[in-house]
Amino acid sequence: MGLTGRPPADLRQQLLALPGSAHSGPVALRTEPAGFLTRAAAWFAAQGVTVRRVLTDNAKSYRIGRAWIAACDQLRIGRRFIKPGRPWTNGKAERFNRTLQTEWAYATAWTGNDQRTAALDSWLEHYNTARSHSSLGGRSPVSRLAA
Repeated sequence: MGLTGRPPADLRQQLLALPGSAHSGPVALRTEPAGFLTRAAAWFAAQGVTVRRVLTDNAKSYRIGRAWIAACDQLRIGRRFIKPGRPWTNGKAERFNRTLQTEWAYATAWTGNDQRTAALDSWLEHYNTARSHSSLGGRSPVSRLAA
């Protein structure tokens, strides 16, 4: 089964602004990850994909955050954490962030952030459906969901 649509704009933008980035404030760090997880799980469910587990770092908002724990419980999503002192466990996310920077954010001399943001959808579409990934044997990520 393949994904048939793009995630809503707020999910695409939120992927770039989760805790650990410059986006935030104490309230956002406590509540926004849970809201993002809820919206992302709903989008994946609409695509026929069930989210069973989520792997996060050991940030306080994931370990003991009430909103995060409640969202995971409500969605019946298991919580997993990377091992302390082993940040390379999160290597896929870190590699994606590096690729995002080199192939999209800083690949072009944008005239402004609005222009760069407008190009995100097509870049994500290419990254997920057409770009070959060496870790996937030259296939695209969407090929892992295709039946």
